[in-house]
This record gives sequence, structure tokens and C-alpha cells, in this order.
Amino acid sequence: MTDWLRDEQCGVALDFRHHPVLISTWDGALSLEIMDRYYAWSDATAAAALAAEQQLLHIADLTRAQWPDAAVRKRVFEHSSVNLSREVTLATIVVCGDLTDRLTGLVRSVEQLGGGRHPAKLFLVETVAEGISVALEQLWSARIPPPLGLEPGCYQTPRLDLAC
Repeated sequence: MTDWLRDEQCGVALDFRHHPVLISTWDGALSLEIMDRYYAWSDATAAAALAAEQQLLHIADLTRAQWPDAAVRKRVFEHSSVNLSREVTLATIVVCGDLTDRLTGLVRSVEQLGGGRHPAKLFLVETVAEGISVALEQLWSARIPPPLGLEPGCYQTPRLDLAC
């Protein structure tokens, strides 16, 4: 199942068809409303995983995202300080596209988001296919069976301009 969070500036596809792997695809300039809705969704998903004693793995595709403004970055920091998903996340894999132009700011931002009782591993990759490969390796390392049908070269990234 793929859920969409959208407004006039941004769209976020939340693809949970390959549970326990969540693939989020970010498109456009993130707004405060979308950020708040994303964290509400994330908290509910993490609470369900915690209750089921499951771990999750998150692939965040930022290749079509625009760098958010200062108010949104501040809100991300505020949400991340009480982010329940840190308790159930095995790893976060951030797909940045061309790492040379995004790496510095991204790493500084993500370093601020660490914590939780079981800090998740963080990986920065250039493509979704590479992210899926890392995700499958992490699942095998944690002795979690990988989801059927999740293969590096086969994943079709959701597109905002094609969403209903």
C-alpha cells in the first residue's frame, strides 16, 4: 500500500508494500503541514511496530526533494527529539542522488537526529536500487527475512505527477 501526503508544494509517498521496509519518496519543497502529518503517520507506524515487537527499516528517497526552509528544518528537529520510530528502526537509508551537492548539509542535519535506546544505522546512497541492496543486507544481518518482491533493479518509484 502506498499512502500520499500532499499539498501544493510537496508530495510524500509512503510505500509500505514491502513491510518491514518503508520506502518514502519526497518530491518538492516540504511544508510545515506535510512535516507534521508525516511525523503523525511515523509515530502511529512506530507504535504499531513497537506493540508487535517488530523492527522497521526506512529508505528515504530525497532525489526529487528540495532543501526545506529554516522553519521546516526547525520543525524536523523538534519532531525528531521525540521521534518514537527511533525505538524500532533498524536502519535508515537516505537516497541523495548526486551526493556531492547534498552530502554536507544532509549529514549535519541527520547527525542531530540520533538517539533512542537502539540508535539506527545511517547509510547515504545515490540510487534507490543501491538503497534496496543495503536494506536487504541489513535485514539478513539482523536475521529478519526480507520481503518478497523487493529487488534492487525492480522497484518503481512513485511519482507525484502520476498520483491520483
